[in-house]
Amino acid sequence: KIMDTCAQTFAFIHDKGWVHKDIKPDNILVSKAGDVRVIDFSLAAKPTGFLAKMLTKKSNVVIEGTRTYLAPELIQRQPLTFSADIYSLGIMFYELLVGRPPFIFGNPNDLLMAHVREQAEKPSGFNPNLTPELDQFIFKMIAKKPKERFATMHDVVAALRTLKVFKEDPEAYLRNKAASDQSKFENSMAHS
Repeated sequence: KIMDTCAQTFAFIHDKGWVHKDIKPDNILVSKAGDVRVIDFSLAAKPTGFLAKMLTKKSNVVIEGTRTYLAPELIQRQPLTFSADIYSLGIMFYELLVGRPPFIFGNPNDLLMAHVREQAEKPSGFNPNLTPELDQFIFKMIAKKPKERFATMHDVVAALRTLKVFKEDPEAYLRNKAASDQSKFENSMAHS
């Protein structure tokens, strides 16, 4: 529900002609009832137009946003498009589903270069209850090249509507895992 609502919200923002540019968990508020609110539009901007692309030197373009969620094309100082938000949202979804972002580095420059060069581990590698379809969906959102991502945030919404995220209900999965872990612990104690 959170993923669907976020994607719908950013589709609406894109329809109004804006790129958020700072999608991250800190800027998504979720109430106990599951209502989602997007905040902090301080970096929001219109996509770079053709004329601006021609007149702006790459060296004059300032990299803005949070490094953990920054799209490769922005790191490389390429023109701003809606696709940058699709990438950032994909990184945030990855973190939501596995409990950590795909790239973790102590050095800020290494983190930026990971977005440009490194392939993320499959989300199901961290959470075995995630489906292969979910892995493909996330990888399409966080593709290095904007042309390899979903064309629009509306396409993300449409894909989410038919996507099977979990192999089994997450609550049942966690209960079964806890029972299995407890059984393994008891068996190991019996043999001590």
